[in-house]
Amino acid sequence: MRGRLMGVECTSEWTSLRIQQASGTVAKLATAKLSLTKLTFFGLAPAPLRCGPRENPESIVAVWKWDERTPGGSEGIVLSVAFMPEQSGKF
Repeated sequence: MRGRLMGVECTSEWTSLRIQQASGTVAKLATAKLSLTKLTFFGLAPAPLRCGPRENPESIVAVWKWDERTPGGSEGIVLSVAFMPEQSGKF
């Protein structure tokens, strides 16, 4: 999934990444803990991932899967996130 990381939502059970896709649709990908998600940086490392909205939403590509543990309201379980270099504000 490609888009902009708009924020991180945290509950006692799940952490969800809110990703705005090029179509404008905002999708959620969940993880039990952020430490289980592989992060890759192409360019400068972004601000640390914390619960709440992102001050400057970064361009990302996320790898995910759906399985029976996927919480309601989420597209699936996030496996990895690659932070991409900015390209004139495009996704």
